[in-house]
Amino acid sequence: EIFARLPINIPIRGFWWHGDGVGLGEGGGVEFGGGFGKITVVSDGMANISVHTGVRIDALKQQIAPTPPLDPAKVYLTFTMSDGDNLTTLYNYFPSYFESEEFGKFPMGWGIGPSAIDLIPAVVDWYYRRATPTDEFFADVSGVGYVFPETFGNRYRDCQAVLDGFLDLTREYLRRTDMHAVRPHGGSPDRMKAYAARIPELNCIVADYGRRGGMTYDGSLWWPTDLVPVFHAMTTWGRGVEGMVEEIRGAVGDRRPAFVNVFVWNWGFRLADLQRVLEELGDDYVAVTPSQLAELARASRR
Repeated sequence: EIFARLPINIPIRGFWWHGDGVGLGEGGGVEFGGGFGKITVVSDGMANISVHTGVRIDALKQQIAPTPPLDPAKVYLTFTMSDGDNLTTLYNYFPSYFESEEFGKFPMGWGIGPSAIDLIPAVVDWYYRRATPTDEFFADVSGVGYVFPETFGNRYRDCQAVLDGFLDLTREYLRRTDMHAVRPHGGSPDRMKAYAARIPELNCIVADYGRRGGMTYDGSLWWPTDLVPVFHAMTTWGRGVEGMVEEIRGAVGDRRPAFVNVFVWNWGFRLADLQRVLEELGDDYVAVTPSQLAELARASRR
């Protein structure tokens, strides 16, 4: 009753998980809150937000590297790093990536929660200033905050209006953070079409927190509009470098050109590991940013 009485598309700050068997847990909590149109902003363990929010940044700008010309004999892949929607991860964990020896040596997609521009603006500004033209930030996970698109707003009669409000809010925060890609956490084709229709500035949708069961390459790339491709994740987590190489090769087979969303579980991979993945895959595989992957996929259709 409390959740139903509160306005829709407002944040829930903190986190739903407090130990095995305690409360609703992460998935149950995100789904419960999202059903009432509430958006989880993961911020447990993040101190001094009242101080951080004293900084005001209206908008940020990404550097953009030109897209390489399409080589029809290549496999193009984009690494999409997970869990940047977690403010504590941004504050305490991601800096080690940006300070590593491998940083900037190959293109990367970095998931970030766009609302961080209001909550920890100076921290996000640090990332934008340090990023190279081959580092692209995209909205993680699902948009302005953590929701499951398929069940978002399902406690209301007009659940589509609730989702539309979420997507409109996401669009505004993507404008402020100069992001042009988003990773929805699951969702049906109709939900992906809603993203593409409601956020016309999107270059692509890099869907899913890890590879869905039964997902094949032929099902991983599709077009909700003529200009916006959906790239479903073709890798999962917990399999290490060799496992990731095996998943990528197994997914594309002999298809050329091919376009692959390589989901990277941040808790299990360092940049040195991803560099090894590229080395083991060989020269036929080319890393690009998410938006570059979209442009190359569009070029392959002309």
